[in-house]
Amino acid sequence: MNKENIAKLVKEEVLILPNEAEHISIALGDVRIKIIPKDGYSVSSDGRIKIALDLKLDDNLVAEGNARELVNKIQNLRKSADLQVTDRIVLGISSNVETEKALAKFNDYIKSETLAEEIVDIDGSNLRHSQEST
Repeated sequence: MNKENIAKLVKEEVLILPNEAEHISIALGDVRIKIIPKDGYSVSSDGRIKIALDLKLDDNLVAEGNARELVNKIQNLRKSADLQVTDRIVLGISSNVETEKALAKFNDYIKSETLAEEIVDIDGSNLRHSQEST
């Protein structure tokens, strides 16, 4: 079947196809329609509702995902340090290229979600030393 016939079958729940000797009637319940997405997309459907997602990640989506992951890790550290929900912090981060991109684009979001008054770039050795002395 072509796309037009499939669309008509889904819409009208029955499709009548002409044949040489007679017409063939196909009911929606007689067939199983499988949606095969193009490369780079994911598709799902539920009855008449269909959703297609573009799975390509651009730099902004990657940075946002890293910012969200960073917030999650900081929130877990706040919890393990028994900080109150309203306690403000100065956040020291030992960063890499991906973290720097996340901080550049989502600095305000990270500060807001973690209640950080300031985000300070700290190299790994200083960060370990600071943790040991507290």
